[in-house]
Amino acid sequence: MMNGDRQSRKRNIFGALLEAAGVNTSSMRFRLYAFLFSTIVVLAIGILLILFFTGRFPVGSSEAERFTSREFDRLHGYMTEQCGDTTLQLISMSAALSRSIEFYLSEKQIPLSRLREHPEVLEDLISNELGRLQIALERTKSSGVFMVLDATVNQDLENSDNSKAGIHLRVSEPKVSGAATSTWNYFRGFPRIAYQNGINMMVRWDMEFDVFERDFYHLPIQQSMTTTLPLSKLYYWGMEGVIPDLDDAVLLCSIPLIDSGGNAFGVCGFEISQWNFSTICAPEDSEYPYTACLFGKTDGDSFITGSALISDKPAGIGGVRVRESFALPDVRSFDVYRQERGIAYYGMHDEIRLYPFDSPFAEQRFALKFLIPKDAVDEIMRQADIQTILIVAAFLALGILASVFVVNRYLNPIMTAIDAVRSGKLDGLKTNIVEIDHMIGQIQNHREKGRPLPDDFFSDFKKRVATLVSVEKKILDFYIDGKSDKEIISVLFITKGALRKHSERIYEKLGASGKEALMLYIELIKMSGQKDKII
Repeated sequence: MMNGDRQSRKRNIFGALLEAAGVNTSSMRFRLYAFLFSTIVVLAIGILLILFFTGRFPVGSSEAERFTSREFDRLHGYMTEQCGDTTLQLISMSAALSRSIEFYLSEKQIPLSRLREHPEVLEDLISNELGRLQIALERTKSSGVFMVLDATVNQDLENSDNSKAGIHLRVSEPKVSGAATSTWNYFRGFPRIAYQNGINMMVRWDMEFDVFERDFYHLPIQQSMTTTLPLSKLYYWGMEGVIPDLDDAVLLCSIPLIDSGGNAFGVCGFEISQWNFSTICAPEDSEYPYTACLFGKTDGDSFITGSALISDKPAGIGGVRVRESFALPDVRSFDVYRQERGIAYYGMHDEIRLYPFDSPFAEQRFALKFLIPKDAVDEIMRQADIQTILIVAAFLALGILASVFVVNRYLNPIMTAIDAVRSGKLDGLKTNIVEIDHMIGQIQNHREKGRPLPDDFFSDFKKRVATLVSVEKKILDFYIDGKSDKEIISVLFITKGALRKHSERIYEKLGASGKEALMLYIELIKMSGQKDKII
């Protein structure tokens, strides 16, 4: 019996949801539940649709794309500015060093072309330029400065052709910390220069540079000898340090030293260390557990990680495989980057042009890349989607509770009134519904005075009943007799849709909001004893 009641109740609920009010046999309570619940569901679906079309649900990669684009633009701007400023400072430093060295040698009546024949002047010459090199480095955000002359202290030594005198200085990290004073470290040069100027001589110190197969030295000098390009077109960028194997990764820029006759007699340049790059291009803190910014050379459609500078957060977790290249998708598009046997990343990259189009080194390509591990982004997206679903589910649950409260608050007085009217117990009955309370009050008043209700008490309702056509009157009679929709359809041989339309016209003509409101009026009419006169 209880199972039958549950099934009947379910049929009533679904009938209230799927059929028009007054057509099915569900109660007013179920219909109002259905109406409010449907409204809440529509609102929840509307919220989800708004979130979907605004790209917030499902979360997808849109938030990661916005973060990546914002960070990439910022870091790309920083690195472009850094490289541009370094190039300008380098051109200026080369011109100043060339003039100073040429002037120094002219005072000693030594032509620059014969510098190799006078090793005795090299120490004083280099010492004379120490301050100029330090000032030039301080004007940049670079971490090292160097000068290599096409001369050696002892030409009789083995491999003297690849041994070149000069100086290599680095400022202690962090270079960009804004400290008032800097600690200078000495890697190449005459030892007395370091002692006299309080510069730290490093363990890897050596007197001279070994320039065997060192592009930063040979390429700028060769280009200055084979072209007529101005100094501003002869600088060279490379992913190598001045001292082989001293660093994991270094970005270097060198330029020839050229005398007034157009002859190259050495090179000078700046270094940007791995730590320096990590400070300048550090990704901002974010919800993503690992982010990385890389700068390096590209080879066709591949990004070379082996020599690239890497700035990551948290630092040093080893997310990027430095010995494996990245395949490059479309430029400046948010895409997935993959390394062979490595992690997949969401990211973005674009070229940073370091040379003018007519530079002899213009074929070299450099790019900046920003990466976030795809797995981390996907996990955050899943969590965000779950949170959205839980919020909508909570909204539905609260809506259902609110529906129950509203329905009970609204229907209890009406249902109580219907039960009281049917039992004839109207004493003290109050529904707080003005029209019904007014009618009940009039009925009670006439009862207490022992007078029947006046014939015109339901005159308006009677007039409305008179407007019903024959089939509508029959349907009203069936409702009064308690017939179900199925029984009415069977007796009148009409369709469910036809019954719905007839019922809607009946409610409209009689001024009733639905079947329950109509039945309440009929119960009151029955109690008044005027049923036969009115209906």
